[in-house]
Order: sequence, then C-alpha cells, then structure tokens
Amino acid sequence: QKDNYYSQHIKQHEYNDSTTTSVKKPSDYLQAFSHFSYLHTGGKVLVCDLQGVYNTDMVPPTFELSDPAIHYASDKRDMVYGRTDKGRKGMQLFFNTHKCTRVCKLLQLS
Repeated sequence: QKDNYYSQHIKQHEYNDSTTTSVKKPSDYLQAFSHFSYLHTGGKVLVCDLQGVYNTDMVPPTFELSDPAIHYASDKRDMVYGRTDKGRKGMQLFFNTHKCTRVCKLLQLS
C-alpha cells in the first residue's frame, strides 16, 4: 500500500515562466536547497540526501521530506548531527556530483 502511495504521488512536472527558462524536475529544487544551505551558512552546514514525496494533491504542491543528512564542518567534533554527518568530506562528496540547475542560477547560487 505504501508503494502505491508513492507511485501515485511522485510525479515529474515541468514549470515554465514567461521566458525560455524551465525547471524540468521538482528534485531540482531539492538540489538547489542543499546548495543554498551550504552558501547561506558560510560553508559550515550542508543539508542533503533530501528524499520523500512530492505531493501534487496539495495547493501549492508540497515536498514531504524525511531523513535528511546534515554535514557540519567542525574542526573539533565528528558527527555533530548524527552518524550520517560526514563533515567536510560529506560536503565534498555532495559537490562532486552536484550539477547546478536553472534553480541554482535563478537563486544566484552559481
């Protein structure tokens, strides 16, 4: 029953504004939020591994997220935010695979 819920609610949408810009996937917003969290905290915190449901039954559509990983750059302590906190190494791993999307550009993150 849970799988059915997810398959019914996770949808890919295309958003268009009045110009030629578009966001192809709701997940682009999640990637941009991770990038934003890093820049907004001056490189101290990165919220990533954002997973869950994009609920289009809500108005406006809403992300229902669970189990994020938070990486904290600390010189003195490891795993400040739990066992998934990989500190600077986790941040580097995120940015090794992160590709800025149109959302990053619109938010002036890149």
